[in-house]
Parts: sequence; C-alpha cells; structure tokens
Amino acid sequence: MDDIDEQRIKNHLREDSIWSRFFILDTVDSTMDYARSIDDLSHGDVIIAGAQTNGHGRVDHSWMSPKGNVYMSMAIKCGGDQQKALIPISALAVFDVVEKYTSVVPEIKWPNDVLLDEKKISGVCMQKVDDIVIVGIGLNVNITPALDTATCINDFIACELDLNLVIGDLLDIFEDYLEDDPDRVISLWKDNVRTIGRKVIVTSNETYEGTVNGLTDEGYLMLELPDGRIVEIMAGDVSEI
Repeated sequence: MDDIDEQRIKNHLREDSIWSRFFILDTVDSTMDYARSIDDLSHGDVIIAGAQTNGHGRVDHSWMSPKGNVYMSMAIKCGGDQQKALIPISALAVFDVVEKYTSVVPEIKWPNDVLLDEKKISGVCMQKVDDIVIVGIGLNVNITPALDTATCINDFIACELDLNLVIGDLLDIFEDYLEDDPDRVISLWKDNVRTIGRKVIVTSNETYEGTVNGLTDEGYLMLELPDGRIVEIMAGDVSEI
C-alpha cells in the first residue's frame, strides 16, 4: 500500500489550489485534535494521517481508523452563506468521489454521512477555532472497518486505490463547491439527502421521534412529531426506525 505523499497529492491539484500547507502524519490520535494544536492554523491547511488512534465522528462518536483509508482535516476561513454551506459542501465532495470511483450513486444521510448500499462509507465532522472552521473527513477507501454497518470503495471495485489520488480529488472537488453559489450547493445537497420521508429518532439537545417531512432553506431537519408539531433541528444524530 503506497504511502501518503504531499507532492503526489499536489500533482493532482489544480494550479491555483487554496491547499498550500500540508501536515502528513503516519499515525496520530486524531487529525482534528492535531489541527487544533497548530498555533498558526491557517486557511488552506490540510492535516492527513495514515491511521488514527482516537478518530472522532460526529456527536462524540468514535471513527475506526485502520491504515488504508482517508483521514483528513482541512482549515477553512469563510463566513456568511459560504460557512452555512460547509456541511453540504463536505458531503457532496465525498458523494462525488465515491460515485466517481464506484460508478454507484451513494446517498447522504442527514446531515453529512455518505452511505453506499445502505452502509456507511464516510462521515464528516466540524469544529470552529476562532475564525477557522476545521472540517474533518473520514472516507473508507481500501479497508472496511470491522463493523456490519460499514463499507469501503474497495468492496465495490475489488482493487486497491492510490490514496494520494483520492485525496487530491476530494480537495479539488471540495474547493470547486466552496467557490460555487452556496444556495445552489445547499439545493443539490438537499436533493440527495435520503432521510426525507423516513421515520427517525433524532438526538440533539433533546431526543425526538417522528417523520422527516423536509429540510429548511438552511438545511435544518423538519421533523413531524406524532402530535403533528414540526420541530426544526439544526444538528443531531439520526437513527432510522
């Protein structure tokens, strides 16, 4: 399995790429934690690890991180509508990469998990540090974690992929969406969220059970409770019933 190499990643990036400073680590507790430890963390920084010993998912979930997959955090400085679109941008970048390599159309589980054949292939988490948003992406490429609910790209194409190429594609596509109109990006993301119409349990500040009847313009989940009330949920953990 080839090592992750900065120059090989850069060879796949467009010439005017915003991704200028790379931190390539063999093993780290978490790329998110490492990013937070950088004193001069700047827009366009990318932290990549071959493996993680304490990878983070959303809502304090752990992310199993064996060698052979993509574990990456990116530092983004943006505001307003662009920042509002970061979750859709992240999910769509993964969505496009997975579809490119597998030729299978994935699904997005609100807000930013990507599923392939009903199994999780990627997750995204975000944290804000001062005026920088750290976007963490875990994408199962060559290895499926030891979970019945997980899958990887290799399961669908039966060949090992060069992680440098996959990372380069992720960064390029992410940047393309970052430069796109935020409202168009959010609309495209909403079109690919499978959670609409499903009965779910959502754990946010409180736990709710109901049916998802849509998404707001901002991408919040609109959950219809059994008594008919509609609750708008900005962020949370969703389990389908």
